[in-house]
Amino acid sequence: MRKIYLFTCLLIIAIVLFFLITGSSVLMIALDEAGSLPLGTLLTWLGLIAVPLAIYWGNQSFRKPEKPAEIWFSRLLKFAIVLAILWVPLAYLLAGNLSFSFRGQEEFRGSDRASIWFWRLSYTTVILPVLILLSHWIYTIFRKK
Repeated sequence: MRKIYLFTCLLIIAIVLFFLITGSSVLMIALDEAGSLPLGTLLTWLGLIAVPLAIYWGNQSFRKPEKPAEIWFSRLLKFAIVLAILWVPLAYLLAGNLSFSFRGQEEFRGSDRASIWFWRLSYTTVILPVLILLSHWIYTIFRKK
C-alpha cells in the first residue's frame, strides 16, 4: 500500500509540474459559478501536499523513526505536511481571494506586502520538505561512517 501512496504522490507532482510549467489554460478553469476558484489553485495545493507526502511514504525512517535525529526529522516533515495542508487557508488570509491575486490595496490583505508573504509561504512550503530530505540524506551518509 505504501508504494501506491508514494507513486500516487509522484504522479500528482508530475501532473501539477506539467500544468504549471506549460502555463496550461486548464489552470484557469473555474470550479465555481462565480469564477473565484480556479482549478490551478486546487492542483497547486494537491502538488504542495504531495511533495512532503512523497518523502514521507518514500522513506521508512520518516514513518517509523528509531534514533533521536530521525525522530526530529520525522517531526519536521510532519510540520511540512501540515504547512502544505494549511497553504490554501493561509494564502486566502493573505490574498483575500482563492485565485490568490493581489491588487496593491492599502490594507495588508491583498496588498503588495501580503503578496511578498504569499510567495514566502509558497516557497517555504516547497523548499522545506526538500531541505529536510537533503539534511536526512547527509545525516544518513555521515551516520554510516
